[in-house]
Amino acid sequence: MIAANTRPIHVLHVLHSLGGGGAERIVCDLARSRADQLHTGVICLDDTGRLAPEAREAGVEIHCTHRRGGLDLRQVSRIAGHIRSFRPDVIHAHQYTPYFYAAMAATATGFGRIIFTEHGRHYPDVVSPARQMVNQLLRLRRDRVTAVCRFAADALRTHERIAGRDILIIPNGTPCGTFDRQPRRQWLADQLGVSADDPICIQVARLHPVKDHATSVRAFAQAREQFPTAHLVLVGEGGEAGRIENLARQLGVADGLHMLGARDDVADLLTAADVFVLSSLSEAASLSILEAMSASLPVVATDVGGNAEIVRHGHTGLLSGRGDADAMAANLLTLLGDAAQRRRMGQAGRSRARTLYSQTRMHDAFVAVYRQLTGILS
Repeated sequence: MIAANTRPIHVLHVLHSLGGGGAERIVCDLARSRADQLHTGVICLDDTGRLAPEAREAGVEIHCTHRRGGLDLRQVSRIAGHIRSFRPDVIHAHQYTPYFYAAMAATATGFGRIIFTEHGRHYPDVVSPARQMVNQLLRLRRDRVTAVCRFAADALRTHERIAGRDILIIPNGTPCGTFDRQPRRQWLADQLGVSADDPICIQVARLHPVKDHATSVRAFAQAREQFPTAHLVLVGEGGEAGRIENLARQLGVADGLHMLGARDDVADLLTAADVFVLSSLSEAASLSILEAMSASLPVVATDVGGNAEIVRHGHTGLLSGRGDADAMAANLLTLLGDAAQRRRMGQAGRSRARTLYSQTRMHDAFVAVYRQLTGILS
């Protein structure tokens, strides 16, 4: 018979959906890798998302509350109902809106143990005075607050006015060992219909305005003037696909742009490329950058949010200003023209990812917080 203080911890995650974003990926991976320690449930406010089948295979209970636009107070009773039926030891809310509704529902049920994790911020980062006032009321609950990087923690203090409490930084992590594989360069070249000797840049990001693919396409167009056989591979799906394709045609580089959509073989794609690109207007702790570093790719990215906390400029990659296609093009040209520098930066990034940003380290940290809050031992 298992003692009460050593049973699996019942964790109820609340998030927008189980789409393909970083927070969703973290929840799925945590549930699967720590199934012996955690019994996991998920409440999706908006829709279940493409990762839901994978989560269910890992034993995750999934519910959707079908949130309406604007303030939807129906969410309080719906989430409260799931709290009563799942009977969690701890609720883990990911991003502000899920936390807002989870906190109100938890208050209605008398539930006290909530973790709020800030994964990223909008751009521009504007928070209304009314929301800041609500945040002062939420502070009365004394919930545990974590953030994936220093930038996200600072944003909670300065924009959300969540101050007067500790914000624990738990850096994002990636399964670094997944990227220890032989590069499949010819395999990717065959898919693209290009030569294996052609330079390949890759960007893994949802096709959303905040990722600002226009800047990476413009930078690529400039770089292609010196490297006419270079190619830009975009991995991800979203509503910006048409605009990106139109821009590539206008710039005369449509033949070098390859849009692969959502893929399950990102590790193979990364290890087959030369340079990783990320042109976001806003980021916190990008899992895509961490995956690229784990795959020994040098990074060309915008110096926004937490990117500079992960990418050491001049050591593991090169950073440029938000929306500055000229500077990003210069960084691409630097790396495309210097294979030795690409290798040095790639190896340095690989080492940094394994030292500071392993998935095991991140999972250990979250489980430790769960145990601190619940008193349930391993």
